[in-house]
Amino acid sequence: MKPLRLILGLLLGAGALVATAAGPYDSEARSRKADYYFLEGLRQRALGREDLATAMMGRAAELNPVKTDRDAYEYGSRMMIFGDQMRDSLLFDRGLQLCEGYFAAHPDDAFVGTYLASFYAGSGKLDKAIAVYDTLQALKPTNAAITANHADMLMRARRLDEAIALYRNLEKTMGRGPALTQRITNVMIWQGDTVGALNEIDGLIAAQPRSVEALQLGAAAASQFGRPERALDYIDRAKAIDPTNGTTYYYAANVYRSLGRTDDYEQAIRGAITGDELERDAKVELLRYYIDSEMKSDSVAGKIDPLFESLVGQYTHDYELRMLYMSFLAANRRWLPAAEQMEQAVAIHPEEPADYIMLARLYGSADDLDGVLNATEMGLEHHPQVVDLYLLQAGVLSRKENYDAALTSLRRALSVDSLSTAERADIYRSMADLGQQSELMADSVAAYYELSLKTNPEDDLTMNNYAYWLSTVEGGDLLRAKDLISKAVVFEPGSATYYDTFAWVCFRLGDLENAKRYIDMALLFDKSDRENNPESLNEILGHAADIYQALGQLDKANEYRQRIQHK
Repeated sequence: MKPLRLILGLLLGAGALVATAAGPYDSEARSRKADYYFLEGLRQRALGREDLATAMMGRAAELNPVKTDRDAYEYGSRMMIFGDQMRDSLLFDRGLQLCEGYFAAHPDDAFVGTYLASFYAGSGKLDKAIAVYDTLQALKPTNAAITANHADMLMRARRLDEAIALYRNLEKTMGRGPALTQRITNVMIWQGDTVGALNEIDGLIAAQPRSVEALQLGAAAASQFGRPERALDYIDRAKAIDPTNGTTYYYAANVYRSLGRTDDYEQAIRGAITGDELERDAKVELLRYYIDSEMKSDSVAGKIDPLFESLVGQYTHDYELRMLYMSFLAANRRWLPAAEQMEQAVAIHPEEPADYIMLARLYGSADDLDGVLNATEMGLEHHPQVVDLYLLQAGVLSRKENYDAALTSLRRALSVDSLSTAERADIYRSMADLGQQSELMADSVAAYYELSLKTNPEDDLTMNNYAYWLSTVEGGDLLRAKDLISKAVVFEPGSATYYDTFAWVCFRLGDLENAKRYIDMALLFDKSDRENNPESLNEILGHAADIYQALGQLDKANEYRQRIQHK
């Protein structure tokens, strides 16, 4: 990219010199040229060429820096986006100046004003955001959207009296409604007027007695202010009007829970999800809420499994529901039931390659190797170009000591059309890893690792695996191993595995001081317990024991040996 930027800079510089030599452009010609650069910048951005797009936008602004028509906003807003993406504060500031200049010249442009106000608010400059809305409000006093945004901004700035005055103006022109009443009651709550807030909601319900949203708002407020009986009355009225509204059951459950009526709470959830009144989406929404509220419960599975079973029974061919159930089971490390739900999801929707990969990994987490093989075979029948499926298949075949079949899978992967550089490097690395286990391939290990690094010189996993192999094989090049692993840890500075490799390479080189340093870091960063991977921890502990033994710290060495988990 550097030569490209240099050439572009020379071209732009040459253009500037020509302009100077020929005399200043007239404003119309400069404007046309600016438009050309602006449009070309848009085209380059659509092609993903951010450097060129940014340069073109910048050139457009240089050619017409005093634009005050709508193009000034179009230039400026995109320059702000580019400047933010490229971390170029000068480009960002120039874009902001263009937008501000345009709005100063056209203060009645509500779209641009709202854009600027949102930017100011997001940057913590509420006073500037409110000033923009003050201008818009003065010019468009009957615009409901501007009034609402203005009031919301005043509320954020805790200018509560001004906010409520604007909300009252809206109420006069639009009438009462749940969204507006909720804003007014929020202001009252911040002012400490809870009685006024409840009266406000009561007034809304009196004006709209059959509004389910108003009754739900009343139930939420009454529950929050310690008036559960009034909350339950609102809930019962909302159910009578619309017994299929899932949000009402959500509020009902909340009220029962706040009252400590656990049985009623559970019954409200179960009845709504297993009954016939609610729509499917309302049931799923309610179940999500229930899962979130019960995740810390010791009996979470016993409570939630029956609800999921009810839903998948009601909606047998619902792909999203199966995926939700799978995610819940996987989050609780119940791998086989999760795989079963994933298999149902794949049968419903076989078009997604990532689903087969997920299915294989779930079976892998359950240590069901045959399940992994079946999942990869199913996936490859539908998606023979997905490299990860071949890699998963080869890994399992290798664990089953079927090395010939594993090698065949990897060779099939190499024949996939349009392999990416990273994928090809992964395959070569997998071939090298396989060669460590197969006597027939032992002589080709180094060659495959070298091929992987030649294909992708920044493949840190290959660096690690190659370095570790060199540190264990007889006659391995330990200096080459040290060079590889020292590069790998730069890419993954929090990897326990990489620090373990680094420690072992140093140990083999006789550098016990650094061996101790890196094995301590490996133990510090180890996440084996969380990842349910005791084999990885055992290897690190074994190396730690050997290193501390060599250092003469026998108590520490014995401590690490005792921590090794034996099957």
